[in-house]
Amino acid sequence: MLDPESPNGHTLFADSANNGPWGRALAEELIPELERRYRLIARPEARLLRGHSSGGWSTIWLAVPYPQVFGGAWSTAPDPVAFRRFQMMDKYSHDNAFRPREDDPAVKGIGEWVRAHGMPSYRRGGAALMSVREEVGGEHVCGPDTTGGGQWASWQAVFGPRNAAGNPAALLDPQTGSIDRTVAESYRRFDLGGLVRSGAIAPEAFDRVRLVVGDADNFYLEQAVMLLKASLEDKRGGRPGGPGYIRVVPGRDHGSVMAAPEVRGFAQEMVDHLRAAVLPPAR
Repeated sequence: MLDPESPNGHTLFADSANNGPWGRALAEELIPELERRYRLIARPEARLLRGHSSGGWSTIWLAVPYPQVFGGAWSTAPDPVAFRRFQMMDKYSHDNAFRPREDDPAVKGIGEWVRAHGMPSYRRGGAALMSVREEVGGEHVCGPDTTGGGQWASWQAVFGPRNAAGNPAALLDPQTGSIDRTVAESYRRFDLGGLVRSGAIAPEAFDRVRLVVGDADNFYLEQAVMLLKASLEDKRGGRPGGPGYIRVVPGRDHGSVMAAPEVRGFAQEMVDHLRAAVLPPAR
């Protein structure tokens, strides 16, 4: 499988100001070279994407802008696919990543925990266990100035610009949680849900994307998935899409979703796709 790691953490296979042109390098350099060296089927229908978590986001991001390269994507529990719910934070309206707005419906039912700890970042079994402050603070100790290579550092390296020191510009202050509005706005070009809402990406671009997430995802990633799903349904206006789908599985979290029947069926769906689109008829 492809190695997604860089000094800044997972690259998400996106063309980044900090990490470089990972998407273009894969689509325009590595794949053509593999097809030159080996007996591969040089057609998009034969190139399928499968990923989980950050890899799940990568599969969607590659499938949508490169339809001439990839024939379909199977994604589970992807990193935030709509930045109005970046985990639980609305990156565009929240002023602070550590403190949610008091009227935010996302924290309904866990208000006491939020008042004591701030915005949650991780839960298990329905109970919040780690805050954004704790997660970002730990990464800051490992690598100041957004250089730790952890999850939040990875996102800031992929989605944002460079700072004056040449490091990924900080979306949030690691000590106060204050959000840099200019940096937050620069993320819009990677906001899949926002790009669908604005019309910059047509809903048909998702016709080949299969996406499954648990409604109890440990990192609250289902919230962004549900926003993307609603935006696609709104733009389609009731029109049927392609073979792609988005499914939110009750009771499954970031790990247990992998054992859900919806995900266990991915392998057969991929085989069926190849048999229909690529392989010669059985004799």
